[in-house]
Amino acid sequence: MKISAKKILTVVLTIIIFWVPGYALSQEQSNAEQPSAAKEDVSASAPDLSDIIPKAAKLSADLVALEKNVGDAPDISEFEKDVSGIEKSLRRPAAQL
Repeated sequence: MKISAKKILTVVLTIIIFWVPGYALSQEQSNAEQPSAAKEDVSASAPDLSDIIPKAAKLSADLVALEKNVGDAPDISEFEKDVSGIEKSLRRPAAQL
């Protein structure tokens, strides 16, 4: 008994047509479930407002202290002038070595 290639191709294509959409739907459902689980993890790990307010106040106080320290720091241009003067004065002794 000889089966024609046309009949085999029809059967194979019919199977593929019914199998692929079902597989695609199952993949879409599993992909749709993953982001919702990720959203739950993000909401569970997010800090409360009562935790954030004291930390923000501490950070603000630290910022004020840092700005005060930066204002008290020496001017960098003066430091560069001093270094260039030292470098010039050391060139002659370095050349003698």
